[in-house]
Amino acid sequence: MKKVRAMIRLPSAIRPWVLMLLMLASATLVRGALDPWLGTRFPLLTYYPLTVFVALFAGLWPAAVSIVLSASFSGLLFGPPGSFAQDAVALAIYVPTNIVLIVLIERVRHAGEDARRRERAFRESETAGTAQRGLLQAALVSVDAGVHSWNPMTGQAHWDSRMRSLFGFAPDHPASHEALMARVHPDDRARVEAAVARATTAGGPSRYSVEYRILRGDDELRWISSTGFAVFEGDRLVRVVGTGRDVTERRRVEAALRDSEQRFATLAEGSPVLLWVHGPDGGEFVNRAYLEFVGVDSDQDVRGHDWSRYVHPEDREEYLRSYQRAFAAQTRFTAEFRFRRHDGEYRWMRSDATPRFGDEGEFQGYVGATVDITERRSAEDALRAADRHKDEFLAMLAHELRNPLAPIRNASEVLALRYAGDPQAAAPIAMLLRQSEHLARLLDDLLDLTRIAQGRVTLKERSLEIGGIVGQAVETVGPLAHAKSQVLRLEREQTPLYVSGDRTRLVQSVTNVLHNAVKFTHVGGEIVIAVRGAGSDVEITVRDNGAGIRAELVPRVFDLFVRNERTPDRSQGG
Repeated sequence: MKKVRAMIRLPSAIRPWVLMLLMLASATLVRGALDPWLGTRFPLLTYYPLTVFVALFAGLWPAAVSIVLSASFSGLLFGPPGSFAQDAVALAIYVPTNIVLIVLIERVRHAGEDARRRERAFRESETAGTAQRGLLQAALVSVDAGVHSWNPMTGQAHWDSRMRSLFGFAPDHPASHEALMARVHPDDRARVEAAVARATTAGGPSRYSVEYRILRGDDELRWISSTGFAVFEGDRLVRVVGTGRDVTERRRVEAALRDSEQRFATLAEGSPVLLWVHGPDGGEFVNRAYLEFVGVDSDQDVRGHDWSRYVHPEDREEYLRSYQRAFAAQTRFTAEFRFRRHDGEYRWMRSDATPRFGDEGEFQGYVGATVDITERRSAEDALRAADRHKDEFLAMLAHELRNPLAPIRNASEVLALRYAGDPQAAAPIAMLLRQSEHLARLLDDLLDLTRIAQGRVTLKERSLEIGGIVGQAVETVGPLAHAKSQVLRLEREQTPLYVSGDRTRLVQSVTNVLHNAVKFTHVGGEIVIAVRGAGSDVEITVRDNGAGIRAELVPRVFDLFVRNERTPDRSQGG
């Protein structure tokens, strides 16, 4: 075992020679073992197999050396002494015979090695071809392409299963170039034939790529993208190979996109509104109305951020800042600003823009519209002026009405004292007092409204105990409730609740709510006002069994001059 391992570890160049020496020693030992029977006869008998073995497993040169060594050993060890003629005859037979054997064996060995190399190369080529065919099939499947080939010399054609399915042919339908062309739409057939003819002409491009329509057997129209190449042997065309792929959906999307772009172009060019498209680097497109407004001939004059020079200098910085904030946040953009028209006049404009995104969700800029709102702004200014004049008139009216109201109230109180015991005068005097009080309250409310509209109301905020505020309002409204035989009850917690506010305005607000409750609650009704804590807030609720408020009025209950249905009795106003 150790000897074998030692030989295995020998360098490859030495191994054949070691093998030859081992075989030579073995042949010599065997001849020595046969010597009692053979004597001096056949001294080279056991060396014939040696040459064959060494030639097969050690190679040409070890075999040739083994001939020389075996001839020497046999003559020295086993030949008859002094018989040169016998040795010469034996060597004359042994040496040529073994040389012939060595040459034949070497040729056979080389032929075997060549055959094995060719077989190995064939297997590798077949494996590579199989792998390439697999890759090709996978590629064709991935793009859903069919394959066809055609020999113009013999007319023989071949279609794979995908090609048959693509063109609507049955599995057993005979394949031919003519059958494929027959499925091509008549309006496209000449174009397809011309593309194939150019590729199959000697000296031509040898490749073609064309898209066309086909009419399948079920009359379904499909778009096909076909690519192929021609194979020549010299100038002789021997085969045409091509692929076909269904691109109907892509064609439909492209047609829809073209229609959409055409509609947008028509709409943009015919619209009186200033339409624009911005990208990451600023303006990319403006319509004709935009160009005519600013007085330029080409949208190149408003590319990038050049359009900003038409914005009024006082509005430009704020407009650009608002645009950049919206751009960074990728949100809708809205702004009102002054924009210079071609005649130099600045017009008030409003821009509204919507973000646009790509197929992968990447932000691509804005699509926007800018409209002239100068007339609207003028109308708003006029309305604000009219509203201001109205407020001034109401304030003056309230002040002027308070002047005659004071003597009327004083006279009513004097009459009440003078005719206190007269039952006939009691009713009209009470009505006069009540209506004068109501008119005074209306004038106070009117003055408050004008102060609020003019922004002249100042609140004196401080910490207040809300129970006292509500109690004061109850005391104010109490006489009105008593006059209608109503029960007015205050429910409050024992723990004081504090708020921050203006005492006068809070009392006024609660009083107004209670006054409405009294007014719209029938005679003998009940009104309950409750005050309670609600976390960090204070909750005030008014509950009565009066007419109530219609559901549709609830969202508008705190708007100015909103009221419920009129009651037959309007003696208390409201």
